[in-house]
Amino acid sequence: MQRFLLNLVLCIAFLPGLVYAQGGVVSAPVLESLETANKATLIKQLTEAVKQTTVLTDTYKKLKQSVEIYYQVSDALQTVELVTSVINRQIDLVNMCSQALKDIKQVKGASQESITRVQRNITKVIDSYKQNLDLIKKTLSSDNFKMDDKGRIDLLMSIDEKTETAMHKVNSYYSAFAAVTTAKKTVKAIQ
Repeated sequence: MQRFLLNLVLCIAFLPGLVYAQGGVVSAPVLESLETANKATLIKQLTEAVKQTTVLTDTYKKLKQSVEIYYQVSDALQTVELVTSVINRQIDLVNMCSQALKDIKQVKGASQESITRVQRNITKVIDSYKQNLDLIKKTLSSDNFKMDDKGRIDLLMSIDEKTETAMHKVNSYYSAFAAVTTAKKTVKAIQ
């Protein structure tokens, strides 16, 4: 009986160790299968991440090219608008000058000397701005000037500002002529 009790106490004492040992042996294949499944999932996720990274890189490159093309087209459109504006202003200048010359010739009571002086001034403006058309042509052709788009735009804007100044000069010549002629007529009428 003592032996039996001793065996029972020993069995009870070693029972948790046996349960743990059996659980470890039983759970080892389960852990290995879980670990294998986790590794397989990780490999799938990494493969998917590589694919997504490749797609994102390609998308980034295409987007970057699209942005560059957009800016090139935008710059080209702005240049076209600027060129159109400059050419239209040149045409307006020539039309203004020719109209002023016609109007000056039709003014009655103006002295021939004042008509000639105003015509000479307007003709100088026209002659000096004929060169602008040649400069515009040379600026727009890539063969004549070795400059970038910014340089071309700056040059065209400079021509546009000079043309606007010339239009103001012609307008002031014509206004001054009209004022002097009106004043002379008024003086003659008073006398």
